[in-house]
Amino acid sequence: MPVPEPESGGDAEAAHHNASCADDTDEEAFEEDLVVEDLEDLDLRLQGYRPADRDSAEEFRQRIDLHLPEIERLAAHHAGPDSFLIFYDSSQTWGLPGSAQLLAVHLTRRRSEHTFTLATTYLPLMALAQRWLAARGCPPHALVLLPEADWWRPADDATAALENRLATSAERYTLLDHYTYDDFDSPEITVLLHDSATVSAHAPYRLLVQERGLEWGTYIIREGAFPTREAARQWLYRRHIALPQPALQPPAAPAPTAERRGR
Repeated sequence: MPVPEPESGGDAEAAHHNASCADDTDEEAFEEDLVVEDLEDLDLRLQGYRPADRDSAEEFRQRIDLHLPEIERLAAHHAGPDSFLIFYDSSQTWGLPGSAQLLAVHLTRRRSEHTFTLATTYLPLMALAQRWLAARGCPPHALVLLPEADWWRPADDATAALENRLATSAERYTLLDHYTYDDFDSPEITVLLHDSATVSAHAPYRLLVQERGLEWGTYIIREGAFPTREAARQWLYRRHIALPQPALQPPAAPAPTAERRGR
């Protein structure tokens, strides 16, 4: 097949001009179409801003704009150009079974340009959402539940202490698997983590089970420790014994056996 000759002269200039105009038109459409309206209920503080790039624009459309009737703000922290937020997204109920329903959001505004960048992720537990935001610069304890989110509270001190450990754990825990079962009568969230701490070396797989508390709007989380991932899964399927409790310190090494000397 013959190769076409390269454009030359006026034809080349015309082609270049048309391509430039198309790029300009796309950019103008991008800017005009994606200016964010006032979303006061969500506390995004983006009125008059537009996404700084197409990735942020797509993230905003897919994670926020399309879910506006279903997302509810639980916690927020604003620090200069950055905003850190956690939302409950009830629309996840109708998506892939077991999907996480907490949406963590990190916004960074460029005020001089009236643009913003956006990063989001769905996570199963409040503490894991806090940890993700902490890795992006949000002090873990700066994110506190808002007054209107009083239906999302830990039921006891043990749950609060576990959540604090998770939220401030940095890279200690690796999220391996999770499932959100949002049945109205008996909701449950299960999370499987790998714990890299030395204290957990003998049983590094941690299974977290979140259930509804006795009081309205509360929940409890319990933690089990397992030597293998499969052992954690087997417990989850069978639940024939209580969750194996994590050790507070590694098991002591066996005492050396005294050598027997012959006579």
